[in-house]
Amino acid sequence: MKNRWTTQDIADQSGKFIIITGANSGLGYASAKALAAKGAHVILAVRNLKKGQEAVDKILTSVPKAQLALMQCDVSDLDSVTQFVEAYTSQYDWVDVLMNNAGIMATPPRKTNQGFEAQFATNHLGHFALTGRLMEALKLAPNGSRVINVSSLAARTGKMQFDDIHWNKNYRAMAVYSQSKLANQLFTYGLQRRLDQAKVHNVTSVAAHPGG
Repeated sequence: MKNRWTTQDIADQSGKFIIITGANSGLGYASAKALAAKGAHVILAVRNLKKGQEAVDKILTSVPKAQLALMQCDVSDLDSVTQFVEAYTSQYDWVDVLMNNAGIMATPPRKTNQGFEAQFATNHLGHFALTGRLMEALKLAPNGSRVINVSSLAARTGKMQFDDIHWNKNYRAMAVYSQSKLANQLFTYGLQRRLDQAKVHNVTSVAAHPGG
């Protein structure tokens, strides 16, 4: 890859269906805009539909011919993940790229609807479930598909606290975040290993650091 790579170097994405969680802001929004500009059909999977629509409108001002679809998906809620997958698979035949991007960082202690610690649930568990439920659609991508887990260099300081994975004792916001980002990486490697073992060669699992 050249040293001064920009979004202009992205190859043509025409005909590809790309799901991006948390696509209404930050890296998710920038990715949605850049990929739509290259012809992809981008599905913005967002928790807040109002903010999602604002993102869609903003992208369309600079990429008028963008192919965008807005769908609700709160990755902190496993019921919402299930509903999203059911809605998606009823409209689309496959997934070319699943960008597991949505996340929260160093938040006060909070439980999700299923009773899980919010950072671990949002950053890892929801995306784990989303990827699993979309696996058959990922396998059907005509030219192969990719699962991208947005992790962080914070994973380097992370430690899986398996005896108290939801940090019910001694909650430390940044330590919990680091654990969730380490979980992203372990999931990435574990998924690729299992894909290889199952001889599923058309799905690739990768992780990325979002930058400082």
